[in-house]
Amino acid sequence: MEKDTMILTRKIQLLIDSEDKEEIKAAKDQLYSWQRICFRAANMIMSHHFVQEQVKDFFYLTEEIKLKIA
Repeated sequence: MEKDTMILTRKIQLLIDSEDKEEIKAAKDQLYSWQRICFRAANMIMSHHFVQEQVKDFFYLTEEIKLKIA
């Protein structure tokens, strides 16, 4: 019996409760700044994880001797 897969997509809408356009812009800029920080942190975490998994395949050359990290 095959299982039906249902994919749910959820979106968050943020409404800034203010009439001042400068305050709204400052709040949006801060939120987008946090979004960029989180995105970069996630990329760094995944890159670090990848390197940790692949470190056994890295080779180093020292004094004309090829060493493999175990």
